[in-house]
Amino acid sequence: MRLATAFVTLVFASCGFAASLENLRFENFAGSEDLPSLWARSVFQDEKGYVWIPTNNNLVRYDSQRFRTFIPNPDVKGAISTNKPVKVTSDSEGNLWIASPQGLDRFDYDTEQFENFPLLDPMGQSLSRSPNLFELMHDGRLLLGTLTGLYLFDPQSLAWSERLTGIGGPQRRVQDFARPVPSCYDKWRLELRR
Repeated sequence: MRLATAFVTLVFASCGFAASLENLRFENFAGSEDLPSLWARSVFQDEKGYVWIPTNNNLVRYDSQRFRTFIPNPDVKGAISTNKPVKVTSDSEGNLWIASPQGLDRFDYDTEQFENFPLLDPMGQSLSRSPNLFELMHDGRLLLGTLTGLYLFDPQSLAWSERLTGIGGPQRRVQDFARPVPSCYDKWRLELRR
């Protein structure tokens, strides 16, 4: 354990992160009535400073003073499509994207509404039932990994552009796609796990 801690400390220090760690501040929101769930699937801070928290029960936005929960409602135009968001990221245009079992949702900051881009097979069944990873690629496309394969979404054309299915056989699934810190590493890695 000490060796792993020393390695992590060395990596962070060598990448210039040590100084920024001194300014970190943590707040505990467990037990807050504003959080719909204590289970956060991930955390993302956008360029406007909002903190987005996909929980096990709806998407939450925190603005440093209050929480706002986005609840799906098929009868309301512009409502988020899911109560099970998985990950959040933004593209080079500043658009916010949410990955979920319903595909992708794009959030419009001006209208505070969402637009859904489902990922469906020819029979109309969702291919994004279990999204395991969600990354912004260097070319601006969004990569979504699910139990059924890898899928690329082009934010410029607002369409799914490529699909790679059947990776490693039926017992494998896309588990992780990591873009290491560029100043420390120079390669991408794709990791497939059973």
